[in-house]
Amino acid sequence: MRVIKIFLLFVCCISLDVQSQTFLSDTLGINEDGSVIIAKSLALPGWILGVDVDSTDNLLFIRYRNLSKNETSLKNKGGISVYSLADQRMLWQRPVNYFNQDPKLTSEGVLFVTMGKATSLLDLKTGNEVWKKKKMIPYCVDAKNRMFLAYKGSYMNGVSNELEGHSLATGEKMWSRKMSHVYGWNESGLLDDSTRLIVSDGIHLVHMGNGEGPSYAMPTGASDYKEAVALGALGVVTGVLTGFAAVPTGPKKVMELVSNVLSDDTVFYVASRENLFCLDRQLQPKWGDPIPDGMGSRSHLFARGDSLYMINMGTGYRNTIFDTSEAYAHEYLRLKVGWPFIACFDKRKGEKVWFRQLSDKKEMVEEFDINWEEDALMVLFSDHIRKYSLSGDSLLSEVSWNTEVNGKLLYLTNSSYFLQDFEDSTSYQRYKRPDSIYCLVTDKNEMVELDQQLNVLQTYPLSRLRPFRDLPNGDNLIFLGDKTLWVNSKGEKKAYLHTSSKMFRVGEKFFIYSLDGKKIYEFPL
Repeated sequence: MRVIKIFLLFVCCISLDVQSQTFLSDTLGINEDGSVIIAKSLALPGWILGVDVDSTDNLLFIRYRNLSKNETSLKNKGGISVYSLADQRMLWQRPVNYFNQDPKLTSEGVLFVTMGKATSLLDLKTGNEVWKKKKMIPYCVDAKNRMFLAYKGSYMNGVSNELEGHSLATGEKMWSRKMSHVYGWNESGLLDDSTRLIVSDGIHLVHMGNGEGPSYAMPTGASDYKEAVALGALGVVTGVLTGFAAVPTGPKKVMELVSNVLSDDTVFYVASRENLFCLDRQLQPKWGDPIPDGMGSRSHLFARGDSLYMINMGTGYRNTIFDTSEAYAHEYLRLKVGWPFIACFDKRKGEKVWFRQLSDKKEMVEEFDINWEEDALMVLFSDHIRKYSLSGDSLLSEVSWNTEVNGKLLYLTNSSYFLQDFEDSTSYQRYKRPDSIYCLVTDKNEMVELDQQLNVLQTYPLSRLRPFRDLPNGDNLIFLGDKTLWVNSKGEKKAYLHTSSKMFRVGEKFFIYSLDGKKIYEFPL
């Protein structure tokens, strides 16, 4: 009997192992006629963080984290797995502690960072280590140039200002250059095939072949800012199913006090908390205009014709948002800094055309919308909305918002939805925002329609607005939270599926996550 039990246990283990390594037939959902939909599925040992695709070899690179016993929170431990779609099997897997390890798929393989210890490259097909380097902190991957940028040092012993360019294929150091990062990186992107623009305690141009290029120093944050004292209580945010974590840099440091870099044919425009600059392509100043003392914060620049516009958001952040989602940063990292305002400048001369303070109190701009046809800028605060002319500083319209009754204003949405009929809970019609109206979302979980004069037209509970995904054959998947509704091009129900809204595509094949986030289905189109 003991032998039989051991044998059965062995068989079960094999069965589970095979299930986690291969695509198996599984129930995807139920058709309208009651028949079962069968599809290939891949079961993972934990909750799927994300799936990246290597389209060259049709490989799936999957990151997952283990769940707690009640499956309401994520553990730090998890793993990575690589699957071959051609062979329908797992090629390799490796455990990961997401507390201090970060695996990323690159064009050359898997860049595997163990903070405070080492960085290595793993072969995507085998998982074997290609190279390993110590005492470096990778900051970004440049896929175009098959390189990654890293700072010399470690989290344990401190990170230097020595930025290094390394080959992804070999790990070899190609060049090094001094680049301060007291307030983290704010922006990074390629200007052309070989030149990267980086904003970090200033603006820098970096030739990826040799690391050379000009710099222009400017503050992108503040230390000892009085309103940051309360930030130390934030702590480490982790363990929830969002997959995000944030570690504050210190109780007296405020970051992101800088604008986007607006590139013109021959110049760059950028604003710090103290000044608005126009820089030539060698980052030499052509003109500058001081921002009124104490008013500057995070800002946004945009232009039309000979006019350069600046909207100051009245915000700073507890941490850099370079590697953080906008939604997460908006919700957990923002704080009030400076005063909100809009200003217009002559692009060529730098002369201030007009300046308007947006509020008589310190408050944060939640969002804004530019309407070039109407030549207007709509500014959204938590408890009021204002609309300004871009041809001058005149106020076109304004509406106060009763936050106790209607909730705080959060953001604008341009998304389309399927609208659920209250009278018939199984009936849905396509909702598309008319061009002539604004749609706002409140913390009362409602979407509000406004006309061009900011009058309220209609209010919808978010529970009635369902996100959807178009399919190539004209069908739609409507995501209901606890299931997914499959409808044809006429809106007629075809089936209910046991899936979430997370999808990805590999060639002509579509894949979709299960409701519990632990399986991937191949969608049978």
